[in-house]
Amino acid sequence: MPDQKSILVYRFEKGDEAKKYSFAYRVPVGIWDGKCVIDLKK
Repeated sequence: MPDQKSILVYRFEKGDEAKKYSFAYRVPVGIWDGKCVIDLKK
């Protein structure tokens, strides 16, 4: 089930900070001023 899987996104410009996202969300990518996202539900 996608809602039970997760991905960690690291923001290296902020050190070792990581944010956890469920596959039910759109995950922001750190390029193009936040306009680029990955939809993991699909």
